[in-house]
Amino acid sequence: MMRWMLLAVMGLCCAPAAHADRAPVPVSTINMPPGWAWPPTAAMRDRGRRCLAALDRAGVQHELLTRSIGRVTTPVVVPEMRFGGLLVRPVYRRARPPVMDCHMALTLVQHAPLLVELGVRELVTGGFYRNRRARLRGQSVALLSRHALGLAVDIRAFVFSDGRALSVKRDYRHPLLGRIEHVLAGSGGLRALVTPKNDRNHRNHFHISAKMTLDDAHPDDMVDIAELFRRVQQHARRARRRGRLAQ
Repeated sequence: MMRWMLLAVMGLCCAPAAHADRAPVPVSTINMPPGWAWPPTAAMRDRGRRCLAALDRAGVQHELLTRSIGRVTTPVVVPEMRFGGLLVRPVYRRARPPVMDCHMALTLVQHAPLLVELGVRELVTGGFYRNRRARLRGQSVALLSRHALGLAVDIRAFVFSDGRALSVKRDYRHPLLGRIEHVLAGSGGLRALVTPKNDRNHRNHFHISAKMTLDDAHPDDMVDIAELFRRVQQHARRARRRGRLAQ
């Protein structure tokens, strides 16, 4: 039954996830920040300006991209990929630094002191911005991933000040990675933290997504993965009912 419901959700989107340079993926906005819309609202653009100012105050060198990047509200690159005391190194060699929303860059800056205190000096990362759907419990579902907003990053490994490197895939049971997971989960500054303990899609990385609170009365709170899955199922049931009524 569970598998059938997931397939129903997937059926809401007939096209596969698009490449980063193609048109945005037309899927449900259940996974979006409260008040999020596209094109960006005035409130979203205002939050983006505030975020850029915060990066300036933190001394993070960044470039605001003027061209449109999918559904990224405030697209930036950080040429040196240094966020406070943390160096971020993409696992794949690129000609240019990865694109991310300003709020993702600011989230890395804000969490750098917590990680540095645990001895971390470098993050080895997978994707930041990718224009695609989310994956829950091994299935691609009709939810726009926060990667598609530039508000998420996948961390593959942590490099420590003593030179040790712990891979999430190989060393997830190591006490230090357990401590990092505990500290990040309790920081209050993330919208989501998904790790190998949640599902097999995250067996080789920590997925963290940034908050983008647009309205102080409706904060972009940390999501419970089980609750999000329940909402996906509910969305699927409604879609089936609409389909029956249309017949």
